[in-house]
Amino acid sequence: MGGAIAWPLAAFYPQYIAKLVILNAAHPSTFTREMINNPIQRKKSEYIHQLISADAENLLTQNNYQYLSDKMLMSENADIFDVETTHRYQQVWQQPNAINGMLQYYRAMPQLAVTADTTAHVENGDNKNTLAQVSDLSKMRIPNIRIHVPTLILWGEHDQAFVNDNLNGIEQYVPDCLTQRFSDASHWLMHEKSPEINQAIAQFIES
Repeated sequence: MGGAIAWPLAAFYPQYIAKLVILNAAHPSTFTREMINNPIQRKKSEYIHQLISADAENLLTQNNYQYLSDKMLMSENADIFDVETTHRYQQVWQQPNAINGMLQYYRAMPQLAVTADTTAHVENGDNKNTLAQVSDLSKMRIPNIRIHVPTLILWGEHDQAFVNDNLNGIEQYVPDCLTQRFSDASHWLMHEKSPEINQAIAQFIES
C-alpha cells in the first residue's frame, strides 16, 4: 500500500518529495477511470469487498493465514515464495494488530465499485453489507490527482490486482514520468526482479 499513499502525498505535499518511485501501484485517477470503464479491472478488484467486510480479520487469520498465502504469495516464478520467505510473512502477520492495520488501508479507500452481490443488497433495502465508499458506477468520479515531481513507475505486466491499462494516459496526470515495464513479472515485482528494480531506482535517483 506504499504506492497508494505515495501518490496523494506527492500530489498534495510535493515540497517533501524530490523524486517519486512507484512499484505496481495504480495512479488514483487512472485506477478510478479503469474501475468505471473496464470490467476486467472491476473483476480484479472484487477481492477488496472481502477485505472491508465485517468478518475480514477472521477471513485473513483462519487456517494459519491461508487467504493471505493463497492471494499474496503467488508469483510468475514458483521459487520466489519458498518456505523460508512464506514463514517470514506469517511471522509478520502474527504481530498484534498487524492484520487490522493492513485492512485499514482498504477500509479507507475513497471509491469502490459495487458488485452484483452488493447491488442485490441495496435493491433489497439491506445496506448492512455495504460501506460508504461502495458506489454505483454512475456516481463514481475520477479525481484530478496531479504529480509535479519526477516519477519512475516500475510495472510488472502480469499484475493480479491491476490491468495494464492503468498506465494509459498517465502523462496527463504525471507529466514528468518514466515508465519501465517487465513483461515477465507480476504485482510482486520487488521479489521477482529485485536486481533490475534496484538498478533502475538507483539510476533514477542519481540522474
